[in-house]
Amino acid sequence: MPNSAANGSVISLANPSPPDALNTTVTGETTSPEAATFDLWFVGRENFAGSFAIDNVTVTDAIEPASALASWRLHHFGTAENTGDAANSADYDGNGFSNLLEYATGSDPTDPDDRPAIVFNVEEGFLTLTFDHIDDPNLTYAIESTDDLGGEWEVSHTYPPFESAGTITYQDSVPATNSSRRFVRLTITATK
Repeated sequence: MPNSAANGSVISLANPSPPDALNTTVTGETTSPEAATFDLWFVGRENFAGSFAIDNVTVTDAIEPASALASWRLHHFGTAENTGDAANSADYDGNGFSNLLEYATGSDPTDPDDRPAIVFNVEEGFLTLTFDHIDDPNLTYAIESTDDLGGEWEVSHTYPPFESAGTITYQDSVPATNSSRRFVRLTITATK
């Protein structure tokens, strides 16, 4: 008789008979992109000693997520789809940062106290923006700037895909003293 279980479940098989043979089928499904684990326990047998073999293991319909972002969504939200609480534009933890921004900066989208490390400053008379980044080639990090929050934002700089995670500082090209108002922001786009 088949046993059904979720990933990480314990399946107990009581009093195998005859003692030298036990046949069972375990079926289940997992939302984990890494692996599914099922533990088999023999219970109700005193002085059980010996070894046993597991054979005829079959994995069907194993699907890898389409991208690192999809795997991240699956890990944090139980779905690889860009919808609902897992959507790029959603703010699942309510801390004011979108899921995509949390992914791109390496913060936890389910913890409101874990915020992206983005720092604005003025250094040597220029606005600077410092941010953490990950190494996903499907992400584009761009800095946009404007003198008027109600006006158009212009792309000031676009970074090529990062080959490793780290921290980077952008320095605006317009001196802060040349304008009574100057704004810069980080935008992230995902191609997958």
